[in-house]
Amino acid sequence: QPTRTDLSQFLVAAVPTQTQVSSGHFLVGQIVEYYSATQGTWINAKILTINANGTYNLDCKPDVPKEKIRRPIAQVPSAPTSFVAGDVLEYYSASQGKWIAAKVLKVKGNGVYDLDCKPDVTADKVRAMLAPGDA
Repeated sequence: QPTRTDLSQFLVAAVPTQTQVSSGHFLVGQIVEYYSATQGTWINAKILTINANGTYNLDCKPDVPKEKIRRPIAQVPSAPTSFVAGDVLEYYSASQGKWIAAKVLKVKGNGVYDLDCKPDVTADKVRAMLAPGDA
């Protein structure tokens, strides 16, 4: 019968942590693009965990094979690099799977914004509004 120490060592080894290196090409916390067959396009996602079988749990879908994930391709530069209250920008909505127009209500510092559609949005999920024809 396993002792408490044996069981603890097993659990620690079985549970992925943010300090563990990736199983291949991607790391926990990395921003990637995921190919959504439902939407027929690549969408932005964040890697939450790496599964023992080599698949990835993303913030938009669990158990994704590495073949459906890639590093983000170059985007249209998002200038300015920081925004102020009142600025209109685009926010990447994981639930809608696309960039949507939003307005900055409050700048919280460290690249975190309260938007009219969502509070506590990190800088990696916002960009300057694209000019017509740039999309």
